[in-house]
Amino acid sequence: MPSFTLVNQVTIPDTDARTWLYAIPDGDPTGTGLPLVLTVEAPSLTRAGVSAVYAVRADPFAASLSGLGWVELAPVGFHPRASVRDHAHIFNRGRHWVSRSFEDKGLSVCTFQPSLVDVTAPPGSGFPLFGPTGFPGRAQLNTGWSTNDHCMSPAGDGVWVSALDGTYSAQRFARVDANMRTRMSPRMVPRVGDPADPVWNTASARPIRGQPGARAHVVAPTSLHYNKTSDLRVLEADFSTGLWTDTQRITWGSSNQLQMGTRVALPGGAVAITYKRLSTSWRTATDQDDSGDIVRSLYDAAGTWLDNEVMVDSQGSSWTTSGNRPHTQLLRYRGDTYLLTSWDQWDLSTSGGTRTTGNGSPSGCVLRVEQWVP
Repeated sequence: MPSFTLVNQVTIPDTDARTWLYAIPDGDPTGTGLPLVLTVEAPSLTRAGVSAVYAVRADPFAASLSGLGWVELAPVGFHPRASVRDHAHIFNRGRHWVSRSFEDKGLSVCTFQPSLVDVTAPPGSGFPLFGPTGFPGRAQLNTGWSTNDHCMSPAGDGVWVSALDGTYSAQRFARVDANMRTRMSPRMVPRVGDPADPVWNTASARPIRGQPGARAHVVAPTSLHYNKTSDLRVLEADFSTGLWTDTQRITWGSSNQLQMGTRVALPGGAVAITYKRLSTSWRTATDQDDSGDIVRSLYDAAGTWLDNEVMVDSQGSSWTTSGNRPHTQLLRYRGDTYLLTSWDQWDLSTSGGTRTTGNGSPSGCVLRVEQWVP
């Protein structure tokens, strides 16, 4: 059976990386031996009280990722005091692309070169890509938390961005080209499937191999409610038409919540889907720690389930951490293929040692590197 071999796993401390770590390969065009660009969300060092996105080049095989010298992405000119609530990061056609959503403000896209020198938000990409008048990009769950959920996928020389509206009732799409020109989709798209079983969060989008650039696989949970069972749905999305098609559903049964899923197609046809799993019994309406287990499900080319691997087991008696917000990406480097998995790490030492007994606290981000053996 195909498998993964662990090569490296390193924690980026909370002083360097706070949340939402992306590890994006770009082929090392700088010739530095650092084949990745990492981005995270952390408090701004230049704007007090504001959350920002930071970027840095990194070596995924290094024993330590501390003190890397993170570069803060330039603030969006119209709203320099706006705090980032969500970001996405991809590499396409020689550029890194980062989308950022801002609480109460909207969503914007910027692009920069692998050298990180040109970290800018050109005027053409600023507010409102999705702005507060026509598309607030903000939603209130019954917990009162605010969110700015969206995803991004390559499209020709640019990207497609998909975002939820303020009531979680629809999606809207925007195409941004290499010159930062934006074209909005002509309509907002109703929730997929039965209104009683909606798509709540499109946390990731990956282009479909051999398909036109507007088509992508999107992994989305069926609920974000703190005490409702949630499955994961794998959808084929056509960003140019707004049509969505269900292709797969992942479930762990009653009282299990599966969220923050990412899908990676592996060489040889296998597929890895990584996600967060937590129990509805672990949270209350006021509990802001929604961390849990980090799980990867492996499927063969025909879609047959092969294996589940629990990379973070927040219920085990010997574990002292839980995880949140996993992201995955393929790295092809020096003839080998690796799967990169990153997640937020939570310290459970103050909650009795397991996720089931109370809140943990953020303690940095983890980058896990595994070689793929078909």
